[in-house]
This record gives sequence, C-alpha cells and structure tokens, in this order.
Amino acid sequence: MGLAVEDTDAVDIDIEQLLRRVVDDVFGDAVDVVYSPFDKERFRQFQALVTSKADPSKQVRLRATYEWFDLRLLDLNVGTVDFDYSDDEDEKEAVLRPLATAGLAYLLGKYQLDQERTRLLRREKPIVKIIVDGHHWLLGRNSSRIFP
Repeated sequence: MGLAVEDTDAVDIDIEQLLRRVVDDVFGDAVDVVYSPFDKERFRQFQALVTSKADPSKQVRLRATYEWFDLRLLDLNVGTVDFDYSDDEDEKEAVLRPLATAGLAYLLGKYQLDQERTRLLRREKPIVKIIVDGHHWLLGRNSSRIFP
C-alpha cells in the first residue's frame, strides 16, 4: 500500500524562463534562436534551437526539464546530457550554463573533430572535442565525457 505524499515546500522554478535567460546571456546576437516547448503538458520540456548567423549549417539544440538538460550538435548528431535533482534555481543554472557555453564554442568553430572506429562494425563515428572554461568535453553519438 503506497501513501501519497504532498510536498508543500516544493519550489516552482520556471524552466522555460531559465533556458531563455541562459541562452540569451551565453549566445547573444551571434545566433538565431527558436524557442519551443517540446511537450509542455506531459513532460514540461523546453528547447532552444540555436543557429549560427555566420554559418547557418551549424545548429545546436538545448533542452531543459526540471531534472535534466542536454546539448546536441545537430549537424554532427553528437551531444551530452547532465542532471540536477535539486530545487535550487542557481544549481540548475550552474548545470545548464556550461552546456550552452560548449554549444557556443562549437558554433564559433572552437572545437576539434575526430573520427573513431566502432568496435563491432568498424564504422567511423564523429567525436567532438571542446575545451572551454577549464572543462574538456568529448561528445559522441552514444556517449559523452566531461573532465573538469
């Protein structure tokens, strides 16, 4: 038998507003941004599609929910995800902002593209290396690593 627990102390953080604020702060006027709810009613998930004005073929997507955030480099189909289960808006921003900063570095061409062979079929897959703000990002199709 389960008991229903009502959390009356839950903090209501506006995730959409947080995403807009971080994207506007980090990317500025060098990009075009389209904001849209992915499935607002069901998942409360929001996304920003960010396109470089200098090179419109380069796009990144940032998605934000109450518990996870992700960055995807759409033209290379690589990305990463990070989690924050706190009820603190500053902590959530501290997770989202580095993702946005890595996305900006990619759009500005501050990355290295390598190819890695898969083990099973020996196909090549892209690995994107970004070093920004003291973090080393390795972004792949199915995995990613971040080193402080």
